[in-house]
Amino acid sequence: MDWRSLLHPSARAQLSSAANCTRRQYRLTPEAVGGRSNRRRFSDEQKWAIVRETEKPGAAVAQVCRRHGIATSMAFRWREEFGLTARKALGRARR
Repeated sequence: MDWRSLLHPSARAQLSSAANCTRRQYRLTPEAVGGRSNRRRFSDEQKWAIVRETEKPGAAVAQVCRRHGIATSMAFRWREEFGLTARKALGRARR
């Protein structure tokens, strides 16, 4: 009896590319099936509404992001996309 047959499949040596193909069906993260994806898409209007919400006085970016289910880095990226970070930096320099 070959001792390698007793190993868990993840511990076995990959001998061919065919082994990689069969392993794809056991991935932990789902792949796009039929052109569909788990990634959410936001329209420019939705992005702008969220960014405006973060700009309100006393609003915490983290709270707004939690409410909308997005990462804070995404909100800051959108702020850059709309040119809000550069304008604020200029406003601070003038004071």
